[in-house]
Amino acid sequence: MATESQHDEYLSDLADAHERRMLEALERVEQRIADYLDNVPTQAGKLFDTEWAVSARREIQQIIESEYNGTVQSLLEEYSDVAVRSLEMLNNYGDFTGTSREVINQLQRLTFQGFEDIGRTYLDTIADQVYQNALTGRSKADMIKSIRQTINGVYMQSDQAEINKLVDIAKNGSPAQSKAAIEKLHTVYAADRTGNNMRRYATQITQDSLMQFDSSINVRAGIEAGATKWKYYGDVIRDSRQFCRDRVGNVYTNEEIEEIWQGSWKGKSSSDAFIARGGYNCRHHWRPVLDSEPASTAPRTKADIPTEAAFELEPKWDKLAKSRGGISPAAGVVINKLAKPKSITSKGGRGYYVPGTAEIVTPSTGLTGKRVLMHEYGHHIDYTLGPEKGVAISASRLRGPAKADAESLGVFLQRGLGKAEKFDGDSVLESFRDQWYTKEAVYYKRGSRKGQLRGYQYVEKYDWVPAMSDILDSMSRGRFQNKFYGFGHGVGYYSRGEASQMTENFANLFQLWSFGGEGWEKAKELFPRLTKEFEELMDGVP
Repeated sequence: MATESQHDEYLSDLADAHERRMLEALERVEQRIADYLDNVPTQAGKLFDTEWAVSARREIQQIIESEYNGTVQSLLEEYSDVAVRSLEMLNNYGDFTGTSREVINQLQRLTFQGFEDIGRTYLDTIADQVYQNALTGRSKADMIKSIRQTINGVYMQSDQAEINKLVDIAKNGSPAQSKAAIEKLHTVYAADRTGNNMRRYATQITQDSLMQFDSSINVRAGIEAGATKWKYYGDVIRDSRQFCRDRVGNVYTNEEIEEIWQGSWKGKSSSDAFIARGGYNCRHHWRPVLDSEPASTAPRTKADIPTEAAFELEPKWDKLAKSRGGISPAAGVVINKLAKPKSITSKGGRGYYVPGTAEIVTPSTGLTGKRVLMHEYGHHIDYTLGPEKGVAISASRLRGPAKADAESLGVFLQRGLGKAEKFDGDSVLESFRDQWYTKEAVYYKRGSRKGQLRGYQYVEKYDWVPAMSDILDSMSRGRFQNKFYGFGHGVGYYSRGEASQMTENFANLFQLWSFGGEGWEKAKELFPRLTKEFEELMDGVP
């Protein structure tokens, strides 16, 4: 079952996916409305037909309901899976009862109403603009530009400067000045009195609704189980509010929450601490803590929370490295002691390191991006510490410890093992697979075979599994991946020789060491010689 950190990652990735789908829907809304308005009657390039403008509302409404409301419905359908996965996460920490279908449906309906309100508001705004533009004889091109801005806010730089000025007047000017500024925001720049547009509100509610839904069912399950204590958990990234930074990872009683959340801070959205959490765009969560839960979830002090090292990387990669709890201070020290890579870039989902040019390629977001970044950075450190250019230090330092640990575990597979020779470590590899992975059925989602069993997949149970799994795959020369479906590089890669095995061992160890916590402790337990040698290498970094 998923841990709280895995559930946090799932929600974060789902929120990102929902936001992308909403943005795509709004782009379709904008294009379809613009195409429709391109047919508006004109005289000498100017609008004039107010009767046509009034009738345009129906077509605009149909476009919004088809593209925007239709997308909202598809997003909300996935909330049922959120409820299932939330319960699975909670049951790692106690005995909880799932939320009834009736309550889930009610929450989905309430959420849809919030989205629907935005759709209705902008239908009125767009329809009014079309009528006003026809009434004042504005040009068709200007009207279409204005409508596009209403939906997705694509402003010229000079436009945005004027919008900011008008927003300030609307807030601070005299009643007459404020009224004139608001009217110009609406009619000329297609913005509301805060300078925002449909895209701003729709994307915000897309994320907030998902997080609030998850919070609602978690809190309900906790109350029904008699919980009076709650853990505030989730990732800490660069733009996390200080309010959340100071509290994430801590456990609070009902009374403490009521007292703390009565305060005010930038971005606070309501007084309901359990639903609003840190405020708008907050990605932190509440988890009920039962008295029967082990004491390991007791409140953390500031000294327990990982210190963020100043990596001196480009902001994008610095932010990724520090996401999801940051990395260990010791890893930050090593990173800053050594020369930085020549470049770190993203090429989709690819991840690799080029020793000759010291270039890192990594995904740029999410837990996967952070894992790959730290893994490939491990390769960079390995080659930076090597005795000469193009030679990794792991080639000489890790070979002996890795072999000793592999033999101790019973998974050592020597090079050139013939068909007649027996490898008796399969039972050990199978045991690790069963400990680290959950076997899940996969069904066809579309077409005539929808709902039929497609096959099975193995899903890691813990965040540290991929790196640990790849070390086992290295020791068994790809057998763990090819025969038992564990994460790794496979036979084709590890048949190249020991150098490949050792460089991957080093990178995986650096990844685990930089994340710290349970993963590194598990590595030290299973690979005592390998981790000891690695720690000595890190301690000796000049």
